Amino acid sequence: TALNAVLGWARMRRDGIISPAKIPRAFDLIERNAFAQLDLVEDLLDLSSIITGKFRLNVRLVEMPRTVAGERVAAEYGFILREPDGPQPELGGRRPGGSAAPVVSLVLKDSAAARAGLEVGDVILQIQETPVITRDAAREVLADLAPEKALRLTVRRDERRLALEIVPPPAR
Repeated sequence: TALNAVLGWARMRRDGIISPAKIPRAFDLIERNAFAQLDLVEDLLDLSSIITGKFRLNVRLVEMPRTVAGERVAAEYGFILREPDGPQPELGGRRPGGSAAPVVSLVLKDSAAARAGLEVGDVILQIQETPVITRDAAREVLADLAPEKALRLTVRRDERRLALEIVPPPAR
């Protein structure tokens, strides 16, 4: 253990076993192992405080990043978005570097999104009345929505444009 190393080096120094040239190294090793032992003792004291119920965490609320908030709102309605795989007709058949209309990658069974008819593979074109051409844009619009309100989507499925309204279940 760290304490054994401290004691060993201290005894070797006291007994003159360490040459004068190695004394600085011995003190470095004693100090390093003393700090390691200090860490162990502090961890044990923290553990003791936790067990006895005296340990206190400083918990505080922080603002959720908007992209995370948008994904959370989508999940509350019962779906998840992803970046598209291929060319986008809305963008002239091209897919610019990393940005294109988001695609529904998951619809939770029995969710509000499933009841509204949203399907995996649907391309989101509008949220509420706002056009979205990137996943980030969709997240931004979703971040401003309250999950207890109806969500209006315009999606592309195959070659058709569909208007869907996702009505969340009543609050429990």
